[in-house]
Amino acid sequence: MEYRTDPSAVESLLPDGVSLANDDEDPGAVAFIWADWQSCGDDGAELLDPVRAQYKESFVVVRCRYRGRLYSRCVFIWVDKDFALVRGFLQGYPKKLGSIHQTRPVTRARRDPASRSEESSG
Repeated sequence: MEYRTDPSAVESLLPDGVSLANDDEDPGAVAFIWADWQSCGDDGAELLDPVRAQYKESFVVVRCRYRGRLYSRCVFIWVDKDFALVRGFLQGYPKKLGSIHQTRPVTRARRDPASRSEESSG
């Protein structure tokens, strides 16, 4: 989800030396993203016991510039599992533990009960 806010409020979230990407016409644009992840090691053992490595994450990113290059900076991030929190700390993300709920994407339309009974009657 993308939303607009006051560019000066967004810029206050950036560290020294990093500025908003003002080359576009929308410097107050911020993205809020929800993700459902599966983490895996080299051997893929987590796939046999998914609860060990599945987690949800929500984060806020800002388009910015550092030393003339365009970046997307994560300014807020929440995860729902402790292993993801620790890994984020090691990778330099400002992760916090939170409760995240999201709906699953629907790949096909729901069908009404009448269409199912027509199929079964042949």
